[in-house]
Amino acid sequence: MINEIDTLAEVRAFVTYLICEEGIDFHPDIPFDIYVNDNTGEPLYNEEEVFLRDRLLMECLELSEELDVDTRALMMAIAAELKAAKG
Repeated sequence: MINEIDTLAEVRAFVTYLICEEGIDFHPDIPFDIYVNDNTGEPLYNEEEVFLRDRLLMECLELSEELDVDTRALMMAIAAELKAAKG
């Protein structure tokens, strides 16, 4: 798991990790406390895990201003690409 986001490569790695390793249907507009286990309905992340992922998501979004890139759109494109590859 990544601990901070400073580059577009780290944005890609973060989204890839969430989708491929954690198996969530990631969208940058969904807070991490909303995700639940499909089988049990229980929250997927504890409070500490939510805090870390929300912080990393904010760091991704803050790169928009620093790099003049729409990182939200980039994250959505990466997620769509990964989901399509999974079939």
